[in-house]
Parts: sequence; structure tokens; C-alpha cells
Amino acid sequence: MYRKPSATVGAIFVVSLTILLLLLNRDAIVLTWVWQSLGPYVGIIQQMMGYVVIVCLGAFAMRSEGIEWSDLGLSWNNFVLALPLMITLIAGNEVLVYLGGGWAQTFVGPVPSLPLWAISASLIVVALSEEFVFRGFVQIGTSRRFGVTAGVLVSAAVFALVHVPTDLSTLNASMSSAQILYLLIGGIVGRMAFGALAFSYMYQFTGNMYITTFIHAFYDFSVGYLLIFGGTISMILLYIVVPFGIVFTVYYASPFQGLLQRPQVGSGAKT
Repeated sequence: MYRKPSATVGAIFVVSLTILLLLLNRDAIVLTWVWQSLGPYVGIIQQMMGYVVIVCLGAFAMRSEGIEWSDLGLSWNNFVLALPLMITLIAGNEVLVYLGGGWAQTFVGPVPSLPLWAISASLIVVALSEEFVFRGFVQIGTSRRFGVTAGVLVSAAVFALVHVPTDLSTLNASMSSAQILYLLIGGIVGRMAFGALAFSYMYQFTGNMYITTFIHAFYDFSVGYLLIFGGTISMILLYIVVPFGIVFTVYYASPFQGLLQRPQVGSGAKT
């Protein structure tokens, strides 16, 4: 059912976009003192401001589609149900780092200059923002209009396509056309497959955005900062196989049944 977009949400989006454009313009004399005082936090603050705009845009779009906050699966019960997975992902990363020779050996490049709390906060914000848009708007909206299968595939495809610039940043002049094409197609296909299983289908099964947010945040940490022991196989085990094992245990174990709310993602969609 179509609903008239909220004027408040629209105003927040416009104001947020205006502030973003002003602050990202580092040549603006009036803001020079801000950038000078931020030191190593400049990049992370720019990133956070960008995701504020993304969230506002997603909220505006969701409102237009009649998707409510209650549809997202961000309840307290779902948070508690997601905690076993979060603990498992922490332990899993610790194991892979240990097998890889310790933190000093597994960090990509030098150890980040930002404190761990800043890195962790940025990863949570990025993951929650992307899940909010990809699952909250793209997957739920598509599922309601075209069915559950379409919702899972389209949200995974969007996830893959928006990360194409990441692959483009790795290109260099020495690469042949065939290498570039292989890199781009391989990146899209690989991310779509990963996104369909780790995020889209997981969300469809659980209706719990905390679960996909935790997987997303830890995955981004592994990809961005670590040389994971075992490479692709370890990533598949840690972020697809293990999460499904934990989720099946939690969602079917009797101690958790009092908290369990069966998912209704894409309710009312075509079947």
C-alpha cells in the first residue's frame, strides 16, 4: 500500500545532505579549523556523515513504500537472540588470528592508528546503515511487490553492484582488458552469492536485522583489516556456515522459544 512520504523525513534528508556537502568540501575556509582539529579521524567522520545521508534516504524510501520500523526485526528479543552469534564471531576471528600468527601478523599493512573503539563504532554504523537500506527497503519492498525469491536476489544484486567501486579502486594500468573484466565480473558474482546467503536469505529466515548486521560488521572488519588464515574457505565457514549453524540452534532450541518471534519478512508478498 502506498503511503504519502513523511515531510519530516524528507526535511531531515535534505538538511543532512546539505550538511554533508558542506563538510565534505574541505576547501571551505569556514570549516578549515574543523578539519585541522580532527587529525586521523577525518576519514572516519566523512564516512559516517555519508552513511547518515544513506540512512535518511532509506528512511524516506521506506516511508514511501509503507514499510514500518516494526517490520525490520530490531526488537529487544531479536537482539538477545543475536548475541550467541556475535560471541561466536568474536571467538572465530580470535581463532583465525591465532592460526595466522597473531594480530601483528594478520593486520593488512601497519596497525591502524585509530583506537579500536573508533574502528568498531564505524563498522557497526556502516553495517547497520547498509542492512537498513538493503534489507529494510530493497528486500522487504521487493518481496512485497514481486515475491520472496525476488527480494532475496535483488537485495543481493544491489549489495554486489554498490561495491563495484571497491573493485574499480584496485585496477591499475598494467592490467589487461581480460583481467579487468574478470575482476569486475568475479567481484559482482562472488559478492552476490555471498550476499544472498550471508545476508538476504539469513534475514528472510530469521527476520532479525541484528544478525545480519553482526555478520556484516565482522565481515567488513575481516576484509578491511585482516589477512584471514585460510582465505576464502575460512570466510565462507565463518560468515555463512557457522552463522547458519548458530541460528538454527538458537531458533530451534527450547530455551530460546520464549524469545522467538517467527519472521514475517515480505509478508503479503506474492508466492
